[in-house]
Amino acid sequence: MKLLMNKYLFKAFALGGLILFSMSSCQEEDGNAIEYTPGNALMISGSSSAKVGESKEYYLNNNLKDADYNWSIGSGATITENSENDAYITVQFDAAGEYTLSVTKGDASGEMSIKVETQPAVTVEYNGTGVLMDGETDTVFFEFTTPLSGAPDFAVNTDSSGFKSKELAFTSGTLGTLVQVDADSYYALYTAGAGNGTPEALFQDITANETYGSINVDSAFVQLYRVDNTAPIAELSYSESMVNDSTVLTVTATFSEEVMFEDPADSALLVMFSGGGVMNETDTLVATDDPLVYTYDYTVNGEGNGTLNVTLDNIVDLAGHEIAATINSSAVVIDNTDPNILIASANDAGETVEVSMTASEASLGYYLLLADGADAPTTMADFDGASSFALSPSGGETIAVDAGEYDVYFIAVDGAGNASAISMVDLTVN
Repeated sequence: MKLLMNKYLFKAFALGGLILFSMSSCQEEDGNAIEYTPGNALMISGSSSAKVGESKEYYLNNNLKDADYNWSIGSGATITENSENDAYITVQFDAAGEYTLSVTKGDASGEMSIKVETQPAVTVEYNGTGVLMDGETDTVFFEFTTPLSGAPDFAVNTDSSGFKSKELAFTSGTLGTLVQVDADSYYALYTAGAGNGTPEALFQDITANETYGSINVDSAFVQLYRVDNTAPIAELSYSESMVNDSTVLTVTATFSEEVMFEDPADSALLVMFSGGGVMNETDTLVATDDPLVYTYDYTVNGEGNGTLNVTLDNIVDLAGHEIAATINSSAVVIDNTDPNILIASANDAGETVEVSMTASEASLGYYLLLADGADAPTTMADFDGASSFALSPSGGETIAVDAGEYDVYFIAVDGAGNASAISMVDLTVN
């Protein structure tokens, strides 16, 4: 055992000597010397690009919260350190350029290159609804995301559309000269022409100024005012076709295009009711989730008879056209007259009973077959669940009835919900 231990000790001493010899050799050969000090690199994380005016966050990987880091960057950007941990910072970039973000702590340091610039882009704003009819003129405003080095080229787009693939641009009307308001704002006058669609303007050679990196964009498309030379059409539909006094009737108005109120002083789309023996009434349509659809719940307020007239007012499309036509999907009839039962019968036909009725108008006939002497029905509600058949104005049906003595009660209810007086006939089934 002692010999074995001595053997391993000898190998360890020999290996140590070899290492010392190698290190001594490297130090003597200055050209091949390698200096390495672990822990002297600080690694910065964050975006390597930004736009002028943006703020970006940066931080150190494997940071020590209590360490005191020194951050720096060139002019045109401002560093704000996190008050609780200065391994985290926010950099505000106020000018375009190539920046080097640096950090040090003692002998340790780190750097990151950041490119800052902004590509110019354009947005457009309109007056009013953004819709014009033939011959109308309005101002269209253009706002660029950066100040420009000079005015770009500007014209109506008459070539391929910038918004609809494989289609030519819609052209209508004329576009005036581009007028500069300030370094990033312009306007022009647009006059609508014939047709229906949205014309386009084309900007070319758009260049940001030096502060934003002098980035050039070859072309950009914007849409001008939408041209609308078609008047809207309204279609009216109703929850019921026959109603009487106090019935709640839902009216639905569906327009062929978006509409608005014609008189700016009266911000309401008006629906009016007349005729049919009702009192004249005007009220406001109620918008739904669908911009083309409006509704109104009208409570019938008349005891007369006739066809209800429903009309619309103070309504135009976004270009200002009045309604060209109002289509009624069906007529609404006001009916406050109760039907009369002219004939009611229940006859034993041997193995069956024939029940029939004739009324003064088309309606629905109900009948109850009760034992002779049973309590008689007194209201229409007493016929809920009773057998019925259509009267036009006559009708009937054949039923099987056990032998006995019966009272058969009849009532007629028209389409508006008016009910006749209750009639009764005796029935004997042998």
